[in-house]
Amino acid sequence: MLNKTYVVFDLETVCTGPDDKELLEIGAVKLRNKKITDSYQQLINPGYGIPQIIRELTGITDEMVKDMPTSRAALRDFKKFCGAAVLVGHDVAYDLKYLNTVAKKYRMKFKNDTRDTLKMSQERFPEETKHNLKILCERLGVEHEHPHRALDDARATAACFLKMCEMKPKPVKKRKDSENKKTKTENK
Repeated sequence: MLNKTYVVFDLETVCTGPDDKELLEIGAVKLRNKKITDSYQQLINPGYGIPQIIRELTGITDEMVKDMPTSRAALRDFKKFCGAAVLVGHDVAYDLKYLNTVAKKYRMKFKNDTRDTLKMSQERFPEETKHNLKILCERLGVEHEHPHRALDDARATAACFLKMCEMKPKPVKKRKDSENKKTKTENK
């Protein structure tokens, strides 16, 4: 599985309404032969003030992004960084959908193959009910000093990805529907 190039990425985002999604930060690391070979980090000016809840969660302020590029420029650079690499993320479908929602405004799309550390966690630890990144890092002994900063989340996700690639998935026991509904919301 690890004989390809992977880009493990994470996004920090702002959303002021159902049709107003913007990127705030993209962080990524490139993996080749089980080693980080490159990294990408870009703060993004969303074009409006960052909501207080997002400032508190990420530590990213309006002052930090005032001279940063727009999402259009950042997406163009990030697309070059990714190339044809396999994109890896924790709940990668969510981040990729958000990324492509913003990219669509600029007639861009990320069509790369993907791998999901959330699904990998569920396959390797089927007896566990929680699979969010914080708990996965604790479970695997991965340091994660600055959650909710894109590059730090990407580095932690990459470390978890590499460790789980060395593990075999376990047989899955079927759960009751009520357990599946409860755990789905706890895993991002």
